[in-house]
Amino acid sequence: MQFEFEFYSSEIERIEADSGDLRVHFSAAHLNRSAPGGARVPGYAGKLVMRFSDARWSGEPERCIGGLADGSLSVDGLRQTRFALPLNASGSIVVEFRLISGTQLSVQAAQVSCEPPKPDQFIESYAC
Repeated sequence: MQFEFEFYSSEIERIEADSGDLRVHFSAAHLNRSAPGGARVPGYAGKLVMRFSDARWSGEPERCIGGLADGSLSVDGLRQTRFALPLNASGSIVVEFRLISGTQLSVQAAQVSCEPPKPDQFIESYAC
């Protein structure tokens, strides 16, 4: 099963930082699942964690709780607002989180990773 993470409409539960590592825990990650015939099935999954190694950040991680209005991931200058899971990239990593509350967090790191959800964690969205 293939998944694509999308920043918009994802929700951050908490952020943990220690010794140059940063972990962003999502209570609801906005995902698209690949369906037969190439169709995308939108939905959500909890318990996803985006991990950053050798990270520096600007902003206040402890204030980054809630829904994302926007965000992006840049790997070696290539910017994207959605990406395939699993994610395991290294190089010049820059991630921007912009929350609905107006809070912003920018992360620069040497490596970023995020595992896909287990199939039973994905909840299909029926929103119109």
